Amino acid sequence: MSTVTIIGGGPTGLSTAMLFADRGVDVTVVEKDPTPPPADPDEAWESWDRPGVAQFHMGHTLIAGGRQLLDDHLPDVTDELETAGAMRIAPMDGMPPTITDRAPRPGDERFEVLAARRPIYEMAFARAADRRSIDIRRGRSVTELVSGPSVADGIPHISGVRVDDGTLLQSDLVIDAGGRRSPVPRLLEQAGAAAPTEDAEDSRFVYYGRFFRARDGEDVPRPFNSSLEPAGSISSLILVGDNRTWSVTLYATTADKAMRAVKDTSVFERVVAALPGRTRWLEGEPISEVITMGGVLDRVRHYSQDGAPIVTGLVPMGDSWGCTNPSVGRGITMALMHATSTVPTMAGLLDRPLDVFEAWHGSTRSTVARWHESTLRMDRRRLAEMETLRTRTDDPAPGPDVFSKAVATDPEVYRVTREIAACFTLPEEALARPGIQERIAVAASVELPPAPVPSRAALEALLA
Repeated sequence: MSTVTIIGGGPTGLSTAMLFADRGVDVTVVEKDPTPPPADPDEAWESWDRPGVAQFHMGHTLIAGGRQLLDDHLPDVTDELETAGAMRIAPMDGMPPTITDRAPRPGDERFEVLAARRPIYEMAFARAADRRSIDIRRGRSVTELVSGPSVADGIPHISGVRVDDGTLLQSDLVIDAGGRRSPVPRLLEQAGAAAPTEDAEDSRFVYYGRFFRARDGEDVPRPFNSSLEPAGSISSLILVGDNRTWSVTLYATTADKAMRAVKDTSVFERVVAALPGRTRWLEGEPISEVITMGGVLDRVRHYSQDGAPIVTGLVPMGDSWGCTNPSVGRGITMALMHATSTVPTMAGLLDRPLDVFEAWHGSTRSTVARWHESTLRMDRRRLAEMETLRTRTDDPAPGPDVFSKAVATDPEVYRVTREIAACFTLPEEALARPGIQERIAVAASVELPPAPVPSRAALEALLA
């Protein structure tokens, strides 16, 4: 039987493990955090210790593209999520009220989102994996990548790993699913291989988030409308969770020192209440203080040089390969995209390491890499806009541009943005469809008032 060892037991590692196990591969997962998944969602939220996941208590969601991948490839994870109280959000619940043609279209059902907090996602993946014949070793770390005979001249080969209890795990393939802080680049150098080269930069965003639960006898506020809204020099993000919970997040650039004041809950609520349509999201029962996360890297690691792999017997998956700004909610979805596009082919090639790498590399470049690049372009545009508006203290917030007007008034343009947000269709492909640019152009004549977003001067007064 073929063997695979996976470093990391989060959603990326466990989804990869399950996809291999479902194809008859013998899988071992090495996860450094020791605590197994808890019995219920409240315990997962309140006491599950996952220090290896920096964003464990930040806002999360599983966008429609990720939900579809689970439905297609790992439906038992979907079942676990629903059992744990994950909320299905109706496909067109966020349609702007300014769209008059609200009739459903065939295919709208695919925009359904399965919403939960990050600990509940982790719990569902872990429960589904525990039901399979996967050897999950929690509380253990990989201390060494073990070298084997090279399968190609000049290219080192990894034949397994050594764990911190001294165990040697021989493997046909090692998967690095250790996330943003994976130790694998360092371990590769220690094994005599070259570390992957990196394209890395600080995303220069910092996040301030707080969680709420609906009060007794009440439900999650509706309508949801847009979850991510620009508000001049900052943005706000509403993410519905499981069991009548939700998160409210403000994010700014790291240069925006004044925004640090929102770490105080009263200042946080004052700023949120000043943003259009956000006040009702403060009406629940707070179940956290303001949680802060910064220092997030936009990064991709390159495992080939001059067309050849830097190593065989090992490939990265998910954030270990590439990570981006989390505010658009693509992290778990892109990890699922990566795993589901590569594992089915790799599973049949495990006795041919060079072919495994070629299958992984080709599929990565044609699928998840394109979404990674698209996300970086979007991040950089928004970052530049936020920094410009931060320095214009007395200017009112700009009114909607032509594209924003089209999204707010044209049902077909709105659906195109849903396809992009769901990771179904890349922006350049969706916006190139016949008739879409003409529909956007029509919106130029639409009169929409600017959203009542506070000016930068007004925001700084709220922060004082």
